[in-house]
Amino acid sequence: MLKVSQTLAAVHLVSITDTGELYNPHPVTKRIAGTRLGKILAGTTYSSTPVFNRIIKDKNQVHLKFKGVQHIHATQNCHIEGLVNGVWQSIPAKIKDDQVVVEFPNGTTQARYGYSNAPILTLYNEQNDPIAPFLINLDEGNLI
Repeated sequence: MLKVSQTLAAVHLVSITDTGELYNPHPVTKRIAGTRLGKILAGTTYSSTPVFNRIIKDKNQVHLKFKGVQHIHATQNCHIEGLVNGVWQSIPAKIKDDQVVVEFPNGTTQARYGYSNAPILTLYNEQNDPIAPFLINLDEGNLI
């Protein structure tokens, strides 16, 4: 869905990943999904779910940049998962304004966030909209 929303001009992604439950992926309360859809249709503050945009490599740090974000905040400690030598590991990350900064160990080839069944999303933009789950190739800097 993310790739389609980035390819077609009139298609917007509305993430409701933060509203589901472990054994019920469909949110019981529809208000959050409806509010996000309404904001898009009204053309006010919400144009689409904040999504991964690109990476910037700076020495041993990777800066993850996002579209639809001016400021990121976390509801819990910030972690990004890294595929280190074939094993997924939780890597602590720091938030710097509109980006997430991670120091991945050597041998890390991919990174992901919220990429599981019933994930607990912890990263939100300044309007409290969740950053969409992503899986990226760190060498190429693109979505997988």
